[in-house]
Amino acid sequence: SMGCNSFRLDQQMRGLVSVRFESRKRDAPHSMGRLVFAGVLEGDSQPMSCREGRCKPQLPLRFQVSAVAESDVNHLGLAAGLPRSYLARGHCQVDTPRIHCMATTLEGIEWSVDATR
Repeated sequence: SMGCNSFRLDQQMRGLVSVRFESRKRDAPHSMGRLVFAGVLEGDSQPMSCREGRCKPQLPLRFQVSAVAESDVNHLGLAAGLPRSYLARGHCQVDTPRIHCMATTLEGIEWSVDATR
């Protein structure tokens, strides 16, 4: 269990979204851990409305997770080592004020995030 410092919701293309969580690492105070859940919108969730490079989510937003990535970044935001990515199955729900994501890889690695914005 770790505290979340920030999150970011991205839409790479219509219907394809990801949510990135960052947190300070306990064993390395000058670096951050980054965890990304990526997938495809599901059900009645609408793509984010974008205008002039700025996007606004249409909440609640739900998506099926198909991949998870984790990486470490230094105090400048630069990669500290190679990122690790995995095919995974799960789901994310972004709502006011809660975000919940969970996913499991084929190898049985599990991730779960609950955050309040």
